[in-house]
Amino acid sequence: MEKIGVNLSWLLVQFLGCVLFLGILAGLVFLILRAAIAPKQQEEA
Repeated sequence: MEKIGVNLSWLLVQFLGCVLFLGILAGLVFLILRAAIAPKQQEEA
């Protein structure tokens, strides 16, 4: 039973780490896209 608990907690840590990494990556991509699109919108207006 203890091994199963350790495996589940390890999987949970990996899952949370993956989600955190993807969240940061998505945030960076969003900021880059917004920074790239904003000047174009200002030029059009």
